[in-house]
Amino acid sequence: MSAGLQISGVSKAYGGLQVLRDVTLRAPAGSITAVIGPNGAGKSTLANVISGFVTQDAGTVVVNGATLPPGRAMTRAARRLGRTFQNLEVFTGMTVLQNVAMGAYSRQRGGHLADLVRGPRSRRDEREVHEAARALLDRFGLEGRADSLVESLPFGEAKLVEMVRVLAMEPEVVVLDEPAAGLPPASALPLAQTIAGMAADGIGVLLIEHNMKLVMSISEHVVVLDQGQVLTEGTPTQVQQDARVIEAYLGPGPMTTEELTR
Repeated sequence: MSAGLQISGVSKAYGGLQVLRDVTLRAPAGSITAVIGPNGAGKSTLANVISGFVTQDAGTVVVNGATLPPGRAMTRAARRLGRTFQNLEVFTGMTVLQNVAMGAYSRQRGGHLADLVRGPRSRRDEREVHEAARALLDRFGLEGRADSLVESLPFGEAKLVEMVRVLAMEPEVVVLDEPAAGLPPASALPLAQTIAGMAADGIGVLLIEHNMKLVMSISEHVVVLDQGQVLTEGTPTQVQQDARVIEAYLGPGPMTTEELTR
C-alpha cells in the first residue's frame, strides 16, 4: 500500500440521515488532494472521521499502511496525522513560540504530553523542542512574532501559526479543514505557499476548502463530494469542466468554468 492517507468505504449516518456513503479516496505522500462540495456534502464529517473525532459506521482510514482505530482522536499524533480546523484553534495566553512548541511536545514519547508535564524534563529535550519551533517560525516568516501572544496577531498570521504548529508534529499526513475560511485576500498567497511547502516536504495533504481559486491552483487531484458520496474526481482541469460539478456545487444557471475559478 502506498504512503499517505487512504480512505476506503467510509459511511456515517446520524439516525436516518446518511451523511457519508461509501467514500473512498487517497491523499498520497508528497501531493495535495482537495475535497470540495456544497454545504452539507459531508466534508466536515469526513475530516472528523479521519481525525478520530467521529466514529464511522463502516470503512477504514489508513495512514502509511496502518489502519487507524475508529474514534480515537488522541492517538492520531502518534500515528503522525495532523489536522487544522475551520475555526481558529490556538492556545491563547501563550506566545507564538509556545504554541508551535506544543506541536512538537504532542509527538514526544508517543504523544503523551502529560509525561512531559509531570515528569522530569531534561534541558536537552527542552532546548531541542524550542530550537525546532524557532526554525519553523523562521521558515514561514514568523520569527519576529515568536515572543508575541498569539491572540495579538492578525487573523491571517494566527491561522498560519496553527498550521506551523501542526508541522511541528512532524506529520506524515495532514487534514486541512477550510484553512482559507475568514482569511483576507492578502493572506491567500502565504497560505498557498505553506500548503505547497507541506507537500514538498513529502507530507500527504488532504485539503477541504471552499476557495476554488486556491484549490485549483495548488491541488494535483480533486475529489467532489455531493450528498455524502463521491460525485466525481480528477485533475483540477477535469473537475472544472465537469457539468455535474458545476450543477451540484453552484446550482443551475449561467455560471461558467472561468467564474468557478475566480
